[in-house]
Amino acid sequence: MNADETWAQIQRQERQLCDSWRKIHLRVLMLLSAGAVVVELLLFFLWQPAGLILSRPSVYVMKYLLFPLLCNGAAIALCLIGLRCRRLMSVIALLSLISCLFSAFVIDWDPGKIRTVYYTSDIALALILQVSAYVAGMMILEFENKKRSIARHKDQERLTLKNELGVDSLTGVGSRRAMQQCFKQLSERQDYQFVILDIDHFKQVNDQHGHLIGDEVLKILGQVLSGVDQEAAAFRYGGDEFCLVFFHTDDAAARQVIRHVSEEFSAQVRRRFSWLSLTLSTGYSASYAQQTPLQTFQQADQALYRAKRNERKIR
Repeated sequence: MNADETWAQIQRQERQLCDSWRKIHLRVLMLLSAGAVVVELLLFFLWQPAGLILSRPSVYVMKYLLFPLLCNGAAIALCLIGLRCRRLMSVIALLSLISCLFSAFVIDWDPGKIRTVYYTSDIALALILQVSAYVAGMMILEFENKKRSIARHKDQERLTLKNELGVDSLTGVGSRRAMQQCFKQLSERQDYQFVILDIDHFKQVNDQHGHLIGDEVLKILGQVLSGVDQEAAAFRYGGDEFCLVFFHTDDAAARQVIRHVSEEFSAQVRRRFSWLSLTLSTGYSASYAQQTPLQTFQQADQALYRAKRNERKIR
């Protein structure tokens, strides 16, 4: 899995976490709504015979059952439409405050009932408790968001470091470390081929034209290898030594790609530096049963050595 795929997975996990929070919020709201109905019904049947409920049954049902159910239903609907955590909490808190004020001062549930001096203070206390709960919830949510932000930043740093270690900074192909990881993965399969590529007389390029020109030559080879259409992975494991690993590719197709890479590299070097003519030597080896990736790589390395001795042809 590469860095982009890993980061996408982290984002999916964060979305799943937010969805889980909404589901918990939804279950809590539904549980509280149902519990409130049960409690109010019990209070009615317990207190009504004792004369402790002054409201008419119809008013009691409207005030303590239907109206709260309507408000709680609106809150549940907000959970279902999928608002983000912070916005969801703010909207539900605002709905709760408006409902409390509307029920207390707009709707006249009992026209003949005299309000005591404690009525306003009771409503104010209820509003203070609601606001306090909202503030506490927002503080907890903000704290969790900061923790998630720190964790996300650490994940980004880890992925960036992993990506830097896995990619050669000069040529853009896989690094030596990435090639070692590839070797571990190849130990479980047999359908692969190794190609080792070496730039002929590269030391003379550095000695005669400078390391900046040499770096540009390495970049050209990295670009050519990155543009291989076949299912393959390219790595730089030494100064001018590269490795191309083919997956699910037959021998003829792999050798054709090697010739194309050699020709394209020489052509691009000539287009970039008309006074410079460079070629590649390559060593090829295909895997077979009971052979480790390291053994296949060593065979390709030996083939490269023979190619250099035989006028730098493909081996």
